[in-house]
Amino acid sequence: MPPDHRSTEAERAALARLVGEDYENALATVNAALAMSPVLRGAGGESAKADFVAVCLYLAHEGYGGRVLNEALRSDGGRGWRDLVACLTSGLRRLPVHRGATFQQAHLPDDGDRLREVCPPAEVLDEPGFLSATAAHDLNTPDATVDLLIWSTTGRRVGMLGAGGLPEEVVFFSHSRFKVLDVVGGAATRPAVLARELRANETSLGIGLDEVDAQVLARLRRALGRRQRATPRELSEEETFGRWAAPFGLTGSAMPSSSSTTTATATATAGSAD
Repeated sequence: MPPDHRSTEAERAALARLVGEDYENALATVNAALAMSPVLRGAGGESAKADFVAVCLYLAHEGYGGRVLNEALRSDGGRGWRDLVACLTSGLRRLPVHRGATFQQAHLPDDGDRLREVCPPAEVLDEPGFLSATAAHDLNTPDATVDLLIWSTTGRRVGMLGAGGLPEEVVFFSHSRFKVLDVVGGAATRPAVLARELRANETSLGIGLDEVDAQVLARLRRALGRRQRATPRELSEEETFGRWAAPFGLTGSAMPSSSSTTTATATATAGSAD
C-alpha cells in the first residue's frame, strides 16, 4: 500500500464490517479529537473519520492494535488485513509529518560486535509493518538492551488521536526503509543503533555513507547525547512497549540467537544515493 494511498468507500465500509463494534468505540475517540483539533477537522470529511478510526485501532491494545497487525504483516504479509492497512495508511497520510530524531528501544544483542552483525552500518532495512517510535528523548523501559534512533522524514505524529499511544508517538508507513548509519556504545552506556529513513524515491548502494548520511549521523549523535543525559521516564505498559520495541527491518524474535542473525528482511537496493 503506497504511502499516498487514499482509502476508497469500499475499503472504509469493509473496515467497519471487519472490526464490528470496535469501530463505533474508536469513532467516539475520533469525534472527541475532531472537536478539539482544528488540524484534524481540516483533514477531510466523513472519509477522514474512517481513516482516523483505523489510526485509533492501531493505537489500541486490543485485537486490531499495532502489535497484532504488525505481527501479521511481518509473518504473512497481512492477509485478511488489507482494508485496515488501506485506511490506516490513508489516515496517517492526513496527519502532521515529524522531521527529526525519533527513538525506540528493543531486546537485541547488547554486545557491539553481535549488534553490528544484526544491524551492519550502511545496510538498508525494509520494515514490512508499520513502525512506532517516539519523539520523546527520555522515554525508557528497564528491560531494553539497545536504543534505536531513527531520523524521520515522513513519520506521522499521531498523539492528537487519543491517549492510546506512546508519549509523542511517531508512526512510519509500512515498508518504510531505513539505512543503518552507525552502531555505538560501550561499557558505560547502552548500545545504540543510529539510522535514517530513506525517502520513497531514494536508493542506496548499501556500501558506505554518503554526504546526507554524514549530516544526519551528526544530528543523531547529538540526539543520543541528549538522551543519555536525560533522567529516564519509565514506560510500564507492556502492550504499548510491544508496539514500540519491534526493531526496524528485523523479523522473527527480537533477540536473535548467538548462532545466527536476524536480517531476513534486510535489502540493499541498487542505485546511487539521492
